[in-house]
Amino acid sequence: MVLKQNKKLNLTLSVLTSMCLLTSCYFKGNWTAEEKQRFETECLGRTTVEDLSIELKGFDDGDFDSISIQEFKNNIIIDSFKVAIRKSGTPDEKKNKIRFASIDRTFNLKHLYKFIIPGQEPYELTNMKMVVTDQYTMQGEGHGCHMDEYTIDGKHPEEGRTMTFVKKQ
Repeated sequence: MVLKQNKKLNLTLSVLTSMCLLTSCYFKGNWTAEEKQRFETECLGRTTVEDLSIELKGFDDGDFDSISIQEFKNNIIIDSFKVAIRKSGTPDEKKNKIRFASIDRTFNLKHLYKFIIPGQEPYELTNMKMVVTDQYTMQGEGHGCHMDEYTIDGKHPEEGRTMTFVKKQ
């Protein structure tokens, strides 16, 4: 009898401890005005962004396996590098000719980048800016810092976070 009561007590204490830890560790609640202002100032003050993901639409897997990117500062090329492009991963991606790449580099927001895709005129990435976004979860209010404002060939992209290069006709 005592053993059964100890097991129940241990189980109850374990559950209560777990709930306590989960809510205190993961529940941030809403940000104070000072916290949000500090985060926004840091985000909008950034001059670089790392690790971009790009999407290429309209390209078959056999078209190419990499692209070149040139970085320009004041109309002078200062860097050039290649990026491997993944093959379509799902039947839907293959059908819709969608491919992705991850670029593990630091991009300077004030520079111009030319994406050289085989068989296409170069795409120009410019006018990059950081944006603060509201992000709400069940635990409370949060905020993100993303490079969501930019132009490709002088045009602002459609809604969506992934930078997309559409095949030119």
